[in-house]
Amino acid sequence: MIITEYNRKTQYLMPVGSALLKQDYIVASADEFFYNFLNVKGECSFLERIHPGDQRDFLDAAERLETEAEYVLVRLATFDNEYRIMMLRLLPDKRVVNGFRYISVVIDDIIASMDKFVVNRVNLTKYRSILSLMDNFFFDYTQVNNHINIYIYSHNKSYLFFSDDFDFWMDEMLTKYIWNENDRKKFQTFCMYMKEGVDNFKVQFSTTFFSRSSRNDLVVIEGSTIFDHLDNRIAVGVIRTEGQLAEQPYYTTEASKDAATGLMNKRAIMEYAAQKLLTEKEGKYFLMVIDIDDFKHINDTYGHLYGDTVILKIAECFKRIVSTRGMVARFGGDEFVILLEKCELEILEFILQTIFNNVKVLFLDEHEELKVTLSAGVAVHPQDGNTYDELFLKADKALYVAKANGKNGYVIYNEDAHGEIEIKNEQHRLTGLKSVASRAKRTGIFSKILLELNANGAKAMKSAMRQICDLFDVNGVKVYGGDEMKCLYHNGRYNLVNERFTLHENEEYSRLLSENDTVIIDNLSHYKETSFAEVFVKNEIASTIHCLYKKDGMVKAVVTFDVFNTSRKWMDEDITSLVALGKLMGQVVS
Repeated sequence: MIITEYNRKTQYLMPVGSALLKQDYIVASADEFFYNFLNVKGECSFLERIHPGDQRDFLDAAERLETEAEYVLVRLATFDNEYRIMMLRLLPDKRVVNGFRYISVVIDDIIASMDKFVVNRVNLTKYRSILSLMDNFFFDYTQVNNHINIYIYSHNKSYLFFSDDFDFWMDEMLTKYIWNENDRKKFQTFCMYMKEGVDNFKVQFSTTFFSRSSRNDLVVIEGSTIFDHLDNRIAVGVIRTEGQLAEQPYYTTEASKDAATGLMNKRAIMEYAAQKLLTEKEGKYFLMVIDIDDFKHINDTYGHLYGDTVILKIAECFKRIVSTRGMVARFGGDEFVILLEKCELEILEFILQTIFNNVKVLFLDEHEELKVTLSAGVAVHPQDGNTYDELFLKADKALYVAKANGKNGYVIYNEDAHGEIEIKNEQHRLTGLKSVASRAKRTGIFSKILLELNANGAKAMKSAMRQICDLFDVNGVKVYGGDEMKCLYHNGRYNLVNERFTLHENEEYSRLLSENDTVIIDNLSHYKETSFAEVFVKNEIASTIHCLYKKDGMVKAVVTFDVFNTSRKWMDEDITSLVALGKLMGQVVS
């Protein structure tokens, strides 16, 4: 169904409305949105307001209705008989008359709701930004569970200052933080306002609570009462104190902002993450260290002013995607740190995929030849450590493995896969492609892969390919075989996987074959004028090793070990090992 034609703006839009249907689907009662939408003042037939082509769908949903909700899309006539697309949620009501159980219908105008959602999301960000400019505390008190939260806003995010049972907080205030009897009475009046749901109240008293007992502040509290979707009372308001808070954390102050991007600066993210990990230990945290690939080249080619624009746009992209699920900081130069809070690995990978793909297209309309990519290292709490320093060190190590793997990708730190990584300087940075594992561990893993392939054949292929990528710092592995030389297996983030391998039929390519039927390319730019270079360019492969497995003089299989976006001087040890693996993998599939 094409619904564009039903998107004509009417005087009475109804993002959400509700009605109660009695026998014969007559509207027994409804809310004002529904009555405005239909422009009716008494009872009417709800069925007759549904487009004839959709009435059967509605009736089927109503007949299926038991205890769980039923959902159905229909075209519903407006007051001027123009149809709009509505999503109906049908729920059985407790009332039964003449054997008919009343039906509760919640009606959602999906087009209007989409528009309203976008507006609300922008408004939410706007209001958070405004609140972040204020030095005040804010509070909310939910009457149904007797819980109070007190928080401050900074960097478009709220930070809890206090959260607990209201009665417990009231006792603490009266016994520890308010000393003057007159102030006690004023505070008790405030508590009464909160408990009874009084609207539009204002009180002031002195207390040492907000300065952590370092001084006695005059506090002014203003609030009002709202209702949630279940009609529960919630008291909300603002708390103003004299002057700046003595104990306000650095990461909530104006000084914590990076001047160029508005993100947290290095000190702020260190203190924020350290505090989070210390006080809120439940749930997973992911610490990501992200670097812009070849940023010096961007500065040298387009100028430092444009480099600053790249930094700013990427910062905005990070902030938009991460939103309230974590905190983003500019660590310095072209390096960023993100702390994702209390999410799962699947969510992390979706966020990373979103970030990488969004950055790829961020500058396409400005410079067609400019490719901006990222590399990222990720450490996971608590398995990689319980402190910021532990997590940062391992995320930083993983970043340099990602760089060594050809950039434009991310690596989640794994000690079993990466082994003991040597640290060569005081900044705890990795150097060199051989940093993925110690020599002894490399030999052990290599032997294990060979044994698994020998013992299990094709069943071990996918596992072997993943281990090869980790062990030898390659971005992708492909295995071709069969009479048509089709791609049987591949591992890695290829832009395009060629269905067949035909390069061995290319004369220029065939000249590169060594005596053991191997092609080794350190830098594709040396071959950019050849007829086969386009095959590599499409997948951004800059260096590769191809192992051709022959039987009776005929090519039966080809295994490729590929590195993306960067040249690589293949070490003799790596060449020997990869050729041995390639020949064995070719034998397995032939």
